[in-house]
Amino acid sequence: MAGRVRVADWALVAAWPVALGVGVALNIAQLGPVDEWGEYPAAITMGLLVGAALMTTGLVSVGLRVLSEKPVRAAQELVQA
Repeated sequence: MAGRVRVADWALVAAWPVALGVGVALNIAQLGPVDEWGEYPAAITMGLLVGAALMTTGLVSVGLRVLSEKPVRAAQELVQA
């Protein structure tokens, strides 16, 4: 299992670059109301939500893989060695 890479694992790699891209694209598309600095907070928030969702997907995938691993040696053998 150590060499297998799941598609969901790539979500960890892509999470924040995709989030930045979504935030910038929606800011350029002028999504939502304008704040006092001329930015679009709804666009930035959507980018952060996309990044958080991708990060959650990747972390759940890695966590499930770690939970399914079997120990190589029993804990007692490690103490005695």
